[in-house]
Amino acid sequence: MKSSFATVAILASRVLAAPAAEADPWCERIGQSCWKEKRDAAPEAEAVPWCERIGQSCWKVKRAAEAFSQSIQSSGGLSARDAEADMSNLAGGAAFTAKRSVNDLANHLALASHSPEEFYAALDLASQFHPDSDEKTKRDALPNPWCERIGQSCWKRDAEADKQAVAKDKRWCERIGQSCWKAKRAAEAVLDVVGRDDEGVDHKPFDPDFFSKRDAQPWCERIGQSCWKEKRDAHPDPWCERIGQSCWKARRDLNAVRVVARSIIEAYE
Repeated sequence: MKSSFATVAILASRVLAAPAAEADPWCERIGQSCWKEKRDAAPEAEAVPWCERIGQSCWKVKRAAEAFSQSIQSSGGLSARDAEADMSNLAGGAAFTAKRSVNDLANHLALASHSPEEFYAALDLASQFHPDSDEKTKRDALPNPWCERIGQSCWKRDAEADKQAVAKDKRWCERIGQSCWKAKRAAEAVLDVVGRDDEGVDHKPFDPDFFSKRDAQPWCERIGQSCWKEKRDAHPDPWCERIGQSCWKARRDLNAVRVVARSIIEAYE
């Protein structure tokens, strides 16, 4: 009898000591109670502001800055500096102008970023573009420096020769790895994100009737009137478009960046 009680006690202790059975994996399936408990316990994701959504102005500004930075940092670094580079980096040269165009675009994108100084410094433009040349470099590059003195043959400008020299400089600068190529490449990367057409600009053909209708009821556009309300309500987040707010700022920055990028590309077409 005692042995029977001892056996039962041993079995009971083994049951109590045994690890708890694993939860039923079926309960974790989508739609079941365990899955619902985990879902309800998880904090709700913060709603993304409308301006930050994919395709909207704030998103485009951020993506344009990323595209520009990636293009600059992957453009190959500094090439070997030769006599052509020295001449092109003189004031008025193709490389000289390209560097300033890139710097202008970089400044616009930096001002539109959350940390302008940090963004601009991270570009490290000095690692991609040669410094400017001085006039001494130009003199040393000439076979006869005295030829540039007043009254000498080099001083007497030949318009056709100057035109050919400019074209030659531009062709050199547009080679892969040179300053003009880098500038155009970076500008194209930006326009691929922001688009080539200005936002908020009406490109429809001129319609005189539109102005006659507007002038017939000018009060309709005043704040609080029906025309003003229609424009306001057409936007999913009308507050965001007010002057000084994020959508308004992003649209302003996009248009400025677009103008600079287009001007760079047009200079090399």
